[in-house]
Amino acid sequence: MPTLGLTNTLSFHNMSNPEKQFPMIRVWGTIGWIAANWVISTLAYDKSPNMFYVAGGSGILLGIYSFSLPHTPPPAKGRAFSVRDALGLDALALLKSRAFAAFTLCSFLTCIPLAAYYAFAGDFVGASGFTKIAQTMSFGQISEIGFMLIMPLFFARLGVKWMLLVGMAAWVVRYGLFSAAADEQVEWMVLAGVILHGICYDFFFVTGQIYVDQKSTPAIRGQAQGLLVLVTQGLGLGIGAQVMGRVASANTTAGVRDWGAIWIVPCVFAAVVMVIFFVLFNEKKKQDLTA
Repeated sequence: MPTLGLTNTLSFHNMSNPEKQFPMIRVWGTIGWIAANWVISTLAYDKSPNMFYVAGGSGILLGIYSFSLPHTPPPAKGRAFSVRDALGLDALALLKSRAFAAFTLCSFLTCIPLAAYYAFAGDFVGASGFTKIAQTMSFGQISEIGFMLIMPLFFARLGVKWMLLVGMAAWVVRYGLFSAAADEQVEWMVLAGVILHGICYDFFFVTGQIYVDQKSTPAIRGQAQGLLVLVTQGLGLGIGAQVMGRVASANTTAGVRDWGAIWIVPCVFAAVVMVIFFVLFNEKKKQDLTA
């Protein structure tokens, strides 16, 4: 997870117009995710621990490739060591803004039900009759490519608040489709829920990363992106894994899961967070991310 904050920071430092340029770079991460899914299914590793050899090998290649990245000296290079800088306390000052605080809180809360998707969506897809699980899950990333490429147009039309709200609404619809499809194993509903990943991820996470960069300065850009990853992928998903794990256990009898009951919990949770965000998030001035 720390690579998310690091790669975002590196990208933003080397861009003249992150709002337009970042989606075009970030889309290659999505293409990489699709490639990994297809490799896993092609090798029939969907339910095999051998998938972790693929992941580990990819990690080693990424580490080696990192030496070819653009030279990007840290903003604090040459300055004396500061505990304040090391702990990222300057980024915490961003929370003085009510809008930023609302965004951070709702990002954290949204990642709690998100843990259900990361932990159980693959199992659910398999239980719904799909054999090539990883390949089926890649349809979410395929749709993500399309939405990533047209994100600058949505920024111009919708602005930050409505981009984030659309992303949150997509999570609610996805969980609702999964819950409704569970009893009868309605494959088109399951597939539709997977394909919604493009809106779910792009409109919420990528928009959020750009919003954080806009609100920060070059000096604290790395701290701000690290704070976002800590709150979402760290605390949010960490707590969510415990919560949703208990929800899944409570709705499992003799090894059989009641998927309808499991998915309705994150559906309602995400809907409540969406309402909270709509009420609390209100920038004093209009956000123009395409300027």
